[in-house]
Amino acid sequence: MNNVASELFNGIGIFKSLYGFGKIALTKARNRIAIPYRVEKLSDEVFSSCLSYGSVITVNGVFTRYGTTYRPLSYAPTIPTQSNDKSIGFAIDPNTKLLRERRQTEAKFRLFQFPVQTLPAYEDDNGRFCVAFLYPENFNGFILNEDPNKKGKPGTDSLLIESSHRAVPILLPEETLENISESNATLTGIVSLLPETVSESISKNICPTREMFYYGFLRPFSSRMAFCIDCRDKINSDFRVNSKIFSLTGALYVEGHFENIVEDKYKKEFKEAIPGCLHWSFAYEDYPGKTFYLTDDQSVSVIGADPSIFGFYIEADLVDPRDFHSKLKHLEEFYTKFQKKSLNNIRNAYSIEAKFKPDFIFDYKRQRHFHPNGALSSKEIDVVLEKHHEIIEVAEWLKNAK
Repeated sequence: MNNVASELFNGIGIFKSLYGFGKIALTKARNRIAIPYRVEKLSDEVFSSCLSYGSVITVNGVFTRYGTTYRPLSYAPTIPTQSNDKSIGFAIDPNTKLLRERRQTEAKFRLFQFPVQTLPAYEDDNGRFCVAFLYPENFNGFILNEDPNKKGKPGTDSLLIESSHRAVPILLPEETLENISESNATLTGIVSLLPETVSESISKNICPTREMFYYGFLRPFSSRMAFCIDCRDKINSDFRVNSKIFSLTGALYVEGHFENIVEDKYKKEFKEAIPGCLHWSFAYEDYPGKTFYLTDDQSVSVIGADPSIFGFYIEADLVDPRDFHSKLKHLEEFYTKFQKKSLNNIRNAYSIEAKFKPDFIFDYKRQRHFHPNGALSSKEIDVVLEKHHEIIEVAEWLKNAK
């Protein structure tokens, strides 16, 4: 496989871990505990073996369909935001022999937010169900502060990940999710063991940042590795919305690649296609293979991953319909402008008919906003699936999300 195909295989491999939730058998109830839990206490009691699997428990928290479950191939923890152009004196130009001003550009950087992800519904003999996430009651969104202990350490994810950002996954019917998502809720369900095949698969594909996010339900070095709350049994599950959430901010993303472009020689055409791209783009050793583009757009951030993968990110309020609609539409328009202009640039420069296809996206129900054929539809994907039959089912799960 070429580099692009290899990266796509790695990305699908992460979703393969999450697809394992759909293989969990319905958990049987064994005993019932009446005292309501906080999410943090629930996690601690499961991993300390104080709480038995099969226990029917009630827990309070912030319930949402969004989680920090996928790290895009183009993601980097810090990005340049603007540059200061200043004079550093004068010198004689060796070619013209004229006195010319020397200038130096200094980049400023900002914390880059880890994007949110929803997972498509699973379907089995019991119907359609989903994985959602229950966060502690003091959770207030996916836009995090910077960890002062990590500040200034290049190449380090410097997000301040606290206990309030660590969720527990919930298995529940799709219809229930649509009715109660994005709320302060009390739910009743069964503490369920994640099979070793699932927990080991997740652990194998995890990055340090997601390891911290997952700590509420996944602890690979604990005697108990992982758990979730199974709310698929109608007799032993219940949901009560205490209040709706009216603001929940997070970063949306869409990531794609140029089909059949495996050489690193088109950066000029790529850069000129980015809407509002300023003169400067950056690549530096702390993030090998990544290119950071400065634009005059105040909302969309763009990162390239060699040789031809591009990620587009925008922050939005996930529950404010006006803001979500506006930001998603703006992301789509930015992406589409880049797609059309880059293909024209490559055609004019090299007489090549290139194609730019979306691969990974924050919500696969939205994939056709970015291409009529949806995501994961390219020659590189075909090559990956032909060689790795074990991920065909996962790719179809993502592509057929509705």
